[in-house]
Parts: sequence; structure tokens; C-alpha cells
Amino acid sequence: RVVIVATPEMLRLHGRPTHPSELADIPCIIDTNVSYRANWPFEESGKRFSVQVKGRLEVDSPNVARRAALHDIGFAIVPWLVVRDDLAAGRLVEVLSDFEPAGVGIFAVYPHRRHLSGKVRAFVDYMVEFFKNAESNC
Repeated sequence: RVVIVATPEMLRLHGRPTHPSELADIPCIIDTNVSYRANWPFEESGKRFSVQVKGRLEVDSPNVARRAALHDIGFAIVPWLVVRDDLAAGRLVEVLSDFEPAGVGIFAVYPHRRHLSGKVRAFVDYMVEFFKNAESNC
């Protein structure tokens, strides 16, 4: 899952958005390490759409986006795993969860199953279990 987060202070200053289109007029933190960059993906009534956002800061890491959000620089879109502790502690607040896009995934690409090395198989199995257990903590 990817989630939109902000601090309680950012929500106080800019209000809690009720539709993704409102993000176009709110400071956001742009993560250049993801394919959508400043065109954040959403889904409404089964239809995907994106919103062009802008902000004072561009980063290349979800961890840096998290830290910037914690310093009231803007709203951020980050993997839930990166901010789950901040959400639980109330340092960050999730917004627009009703518009969260479905089908976000992590993929392992390798040449062929027939000659798959033990190391690659062990890594893939580990990642499947890691994310399965992480999502069960939602």
C-alpha cells in the first residue's frame, strides 16, 4: 500500500483534503524515485486518475519523504510500511484513504523458473513472507 500522509500541524494549516484534486493547491513532497513523481495515482469508483502536485522539495527516497513530512514540509505519498509507526503514534495522519489505488505491487523478475538458483528462490520466498506478515499488521 501507498498512503498519503501529513502531520497534524499541516492539517491544521491547510485543512484535511476530502478529494485528491485538492492536493494540487497544497504543498507536497515529490519523490523522484517513483515512476509517477508529481502525478500521484488515485482511484475513484473503479477508475484510475492522477493529480499533478507541487511542492518546495523533491527527494529520491520514501524515507526522506517521511522525514520531510514529519518536519511539516508538505503532504507525502509513501509506502505504508515506511510510516506505520508514525501513524500509530499520531506523528503522521493518513488522508484520502478512500481513493487509494488498488493493485500496487512488488515484482521479482528473473529469467526462468526451470533454472532458478537457490539464492533467488530463497530471496523471493523471504520477500513473500515479509510482506504478507507486514500487511497483516495493518
